[in-house]
Amino acid sequence: MKRYLISLLVLTLVAIIAAMAVAVFKNSWFSWVLPLTAIYFAVVTLVEHLFISRAAKQSPRTFIKTLMTGTIVVLFVHIIVMMIWLFSHKTDFKVFIVGFCICYMLYLAFETIALSLFVRRSRKEQEAKELEDLDKPLTTTED
Repeated sequence: MKRYLISLLVLTLVAIIAAMAVAVFKNSWFSWVLPLTAIYFAVVTLVEHLFISRAAKQSPRTFIKTLMTGTIVVLFVHIIVMMIWLFSHKTDFKVFIVGFCICYMLYLAFETIALSLFVRRSRKEQEAKELEDLDKPLTTTED
């Protein structure tokens, strides 16, 4: 989990720095909401990861259900946030939509890679535990 948090923080800082760089090079493209978008995606990604990783520890069926449900819920949350912004800020919505979509793709790729590594690591730990259980001698009780 510590590695995940550090990676998420680094990705978020890179996204914020990139948003600020836009202000330096293309001032007309900059919007104050671009750095906040990266923070929004970091929080949503962290919450989603916490729910999914807890479900992965329970059973494969629970993991799949939680992954699909979580993905759909997060997608709808993103659509709602985008629509709220569209209807409330009609002047700079194009910059927001482009930044939002870029952040969505970045954090989606990040979460996909993180979850695949998490599942792979969990499987190796489970296989190692099963091998340990096989190596233990059978104990019998004598009456």
